[in-house]
Amino acid sequence: MPSTVPVALVLLQTRLVLNIWSGVVPLPSRIQMEANEEKQWEVRRKLGLPPHHYHKMGSLQWPYAEELCELG
Repeated sequence: MPSTVPVALVLLQTRLVLNIWSGVVPLPSRIQMEANEEKQWEVRRKLGLPPHHYHKMGSLQWPYAEELCELG
């Protein structure tokens, strides 16, 4: 069994991008995006993930999917 469900995440990401492009959902400010990126790096550091594994979602995919649903 894969550690992530890529098709579901791609569908949620696609829906969010289309909603941003169509103007339904506003794009966050650069400051908000950078703050969120730093938060995500901190979560991975606290989990003890080495930087070259930061792209691996594992159990982090579920809160990420929920966030995508809320945003888009």
